[in-house]
Amino acid sequence: MAQEFEHLRIEKEPINNPRRSGRPPRFKKRSDLVGHGQKLSGALASTTQAVKQQLTSRPGHYVLKLKYEDTLSFNELVAHGVEFVSQEDSHICVVFTTEQGLATFSDHLARLGLDDKDNTRKQLLEALTSIEAWNAEDRKSWALKQYGLPQDEMFTLDVELWPSDLSASPQRKELGNL
Repeated sequence: MAQEFEHLRIEKEPINNPRRSGRPPRFKKRSDLVGHGQKLSGALASTTQAVKQQLTSRPGHYVLKLKYEDTLSFNELVAHGVEFVSQEDSHICVVFTTEQGLATFSDHLARLGLDDKDNTRKQLLEALTSIEAWNAEDRKSWALKQYGLPQDEMFTLDVELWPSDLSASPQRKELGNL
C-alpha cells in the first residue's frame, strides 16, 4: 500500500511545546504548625457551634467560609472533609461539609504539625488563616446590601445556585441523570 502513495511526502510536524512561563504557585509556609493547627481547631469548634444553630435546608449539611493566604488548591480540599463551592473574594472560599466532614477536618487540624505522615496536602491547612460560618449577611448580594429589596409587588431576582450535596454523593449523581 505504501508503494501506491510514494509520490506523497509526509513530513513530521515540529514539536512546539513551550515551557510554562512564570513561577510555580506559592504555598504558605508556617514556622509553628502546631500553634497554627490549634488556632484553627479553636476557630472550627466555635464555628461548628454557630453553623449547627443556623437554619439549614438539609440537617447535617453546613456551609463554611475559609479565608486563606497565597495559594489554595480548591479541588483538593475534599481530602480534608470539605468541598469547594465558590470563591467570593481573592482570599475567601466557601465550602460545603457534613458531620463526617467536620470530624475529618477537625482531626486533620488537630494533627497538623504533630503526626504529618498521614496528613496529606497539609499545605492547604497551612494556607488557611480563619474559619467562619457562612451567615445570612454573607449570602446577600451587593445590590441587596446597597438598595434592599424592591418595593414593587413583582420583580426579577437573580439567584446563584450552588451544587446540591457533595460531588461523589448518590443524590448529586441522581440529579445529574435528570
